[in-house]
Amino acid sequence: MSCMSDEPGVRMHEIRWHGRGGQGAVTSSKILAEAAFRSGWSGVTAAPSFGAERRGAPITASTRMDREPIRILSQVTTPDVVVVLDDSLLAVANPAAGLKPGGVVIVNTVRPRAELAIPADVRVVTADVTGSALLQMHSHQGRRRRTSRPRASPSSVRTREERDERTRDIDVPPERWRGRRHG
Repeated sequence: MSCMSDEPGVRMHEIRWHGRGGQGAVTSSKILAEAAFRSGWSGVTAAPSFGAERRGAPITASTRMDREPIRILSQVTTPDVVVVLDDSLLAVANPAAGLKPGGVVIVNTVRPRAELAIPADVRVVTADVTGSALLQMHSHQGRRRRTSRPRASPSSVRTREERDERTRDIDVPPERWRGRRHG
């Protein structure tokens, strides 16, 4: 059975993100919370946790999703899912700490599972997300990046005002969207 489900009566889902300052863990947490809310989850929270605010420093972020309002504002300590954006953090932190039984750790890495400093009894999923993103970026280098956008149809064409209305409450500044300014 999946550790995440939107079936009625299923408990709150808690996700903890591990990354380094500037890698997007906080932004990812906020985007997931916003997407969950827009998908009908009435209770969602997203919160960062970091010490000295500098690029490259280890940080964590938390996302909670529930069908009911959430009144817990603390950081996630017993996650269902842990996402590790930088596998070098496995040497300085224990991301699997507190993982619920049946939970999963997702690691952005090229290394095989056997080389990761994660207990053998923990379910682990690995993916070279950075490599895939770089490959995608380089395959579009020198030409316009239209392939990542949906094709226009009469029902999908929006005016700037409609787009702004649909996205005004997303807590990610426009200059962070796809790494460039829109306007």
